[in-house]
Amino acid sequence: MATYYRTPGIILTSFNTGEADRIFVVFTELFGKIRLRAVSQRKITSKLRGGLVSCAVVDLEFIQGKVGKTLTAAEVEIHYSNIAKDMKRLRTAFSIFRSMDVLLSQEQEEQAAWRLIMNSLYALNQKTLDVKTLNLLPYHFLWNLVSLTGYKPHLNSCVSCKGGVEDRDVFFHAIDGGIKCTRLDSPSKNTAPPGYSKIRMGFSNLTFPLFLYFTV
Repeated sequence: MATYYRTPGIILTSFNTGEADRIFVVFTELFGKIRLRAVSQRKITSKLRGGLVSCAVVDLEFIQGKVGKTLTAAEVEIHYSNIAKDMKRLRTAFSIFRSMDVLLSQEQEEQAAWRLIMNSLYALNQKTLDVKTLNLLPYHFLWNLVSLTGYKPHLNSCVSCKGGVEDRDVFFHAIDGGIKCTRLDSPSKNTAPPGYSKIRMGFSNLTFPLFLYFTV
């Protein structure tokens, strides 16, 4: 007898497979990022069509088979209507979904990441949203997600010499993953060292909550 699993989830992306099936890549509260096969979902008569929508929290039910997970039921739990009807907000939401799809591993429970995306979508769905917040939100989300997955840049000392950086000319080196001082290295010819305080301030703007809806 098959075991049925239920969890809230958010659809990150999907693609067609077979004659009428569709694979959904979903980030779930209980199982992390998973792939679910929706059998015959592309048929007009499919009972799954109404519940599998973007920009929504969907209550998902599935079974684990020998070759993967098969979706058995889907029902919209929270619909972010203000996102769905605004093209700029939609682009931001899809940017968030792409970041999660790229950075998160399969089938690893990520409670902090779940809280992050829920808070971000809640903020993005607010009736009034100023342009500055809308523009910063995808960067705020990406920075926090990168930090949660263990790739936070090193900002407290030089990644080359390991020395302090507060009183030195420094620059940010993306490939080496942190701040470098100019004693051993130098930035590109067209880039002036911005200074430690400016670098820290820039990252701080992405780390701390933009307003009360953002809590990681």
